[in-house]
Amino acid sequence: VVLSVIGGVLLLPAAAEVRKPEVEVITMKEYPYTETLTVNGTVEELRKKEVILRYPVVPDQILVEVGDTVSYGDVIATVDTEATKRAVLSYAAEYADALPGGLFPDGLQTVLAAVDADELFETLELPAKILSPASGTLTSLSLTEGELFLPQSAAAAVSVLHPLQLRLAVSENDIGRILPGQHILFTTSAVEGGAFAATVKRIFPTAYQKLSGLAYETVVDVTATVADDFDVLRPGYSVRAKIACGEEETLRLLPYEAILQDAAGTEYVYVYKDGSVQRRDIKTGVELSTSVAVTYGLSPYEQVVLNASSVKEDGPVRLKSSR
Repeated sequence: VVLSVIGGVLLLPAAAEVRKPEVEVITMKEYPYTETLTVNGTVEELRKKEVILRYPVVPDQILVEVGDTVSYGDVIATVDTEATKRAVLSYAAEYADALPGGLFPDGLQTVLAAVDADELFETLELPAKILSPASGTLTSLSLTEGELFLPQSAAAAVSVLHPLQLRLAVSENDIGRILPGQHILFTTSAVEGGAFAATVKRIFPTAYQKLSGLAYETVVDVTATVADDFDVLRPGYSVRAKIACGEEETLRLLPYEAILQDAAGTEYVYVYKDGSVQRRDIKTGVELSTSVAVTYGLSPYEQVVLNASSVKEDGPVRLKSSR
C-alpha cells in the first residue's frame, strides 16, 4: 500500500503535465504594406484615328486587312465611282422615305429625285481612293468590295498599339485618392497568371453614371500608360487593377488563428512567458488574406499562442515539441 501511494505521488506531476494545453508560440511578423484601391477597366489604344467619309461609296478593291501595318497616306481601298452612283440612286429611290436625316449632304439629298442626277455627281467629287489617316495598325474595317457603304459610322480605324493604356472607372468616393504618377498592378482574365504594370497618366475632369450590378454609380475615368504589354495584351481586354494610393508602412501581423474574440467583441491573444499564458486584449487594423495587423497591445518580440482556441484560461501550458 505504501509503495502504491508513493508511486501515485510520483506520477502526479506527469499527469498534471499531460493535462496542460499543448501550444505552439509565434511572434509577430513585419510586412511592408501600401494601401491599394481595386478598380475595373479596359485596355485601349493610346491613339486611334478613324476614317470618316463624307459620301456613300462602293469599294472596288480593298487593299489591306485588319491587323495590317499601314503608313499615313497608304491606300486602304479604291472606289468604283460608277457603281457608287448607281447604288446611291437605287438606294435613294427604294428607301427615300426611310432615309435618316443628315445621311447625305443637303445638295445631294435635294437633287436625288431630280432627272439630272449625273450632273450632280460630277460636282460632288466622289473620292477615287480611301487613304489611311495615320501610321499604325488597321484595327477595324467596315468596307466590303462591291457593296454600298453608308457613312453612318467609321469606314476604318488605324491605331497605335504600342504602348497601350488602361481606362479605369474610379468611384467618386475614391477619386480624391488618385494622383498622376501612381503605380498600378493589373491582371486580365485573357492572360492567365500574368501581372502587368502601369502608371496613372490622366484623371478626367468630369464624372458620369455607370451601371454597376443592378444600380448606377458615379465614376470618373482615369487613364494609365502600360509599361510593357509583352505582346499579349489587346485593346478591349477587361482588367482588374490595384492602385497604390498611400505611403508604404510596416505592418506587424499575426495569423487569424492566433486571435480570439469574446462575447463583447473584444479581440485578444494569449501571451506566453515562462511556461504560462495570459490573456492580452489587442486592437487590429489592416486585414490581409491569411493574417491581420496588430495596432495596439503587443510589443514586437512577445510570444503569443498560435492555436489560441486550444487555451481556455490563463495558466501553465506545455510547448508543442518540434519534429
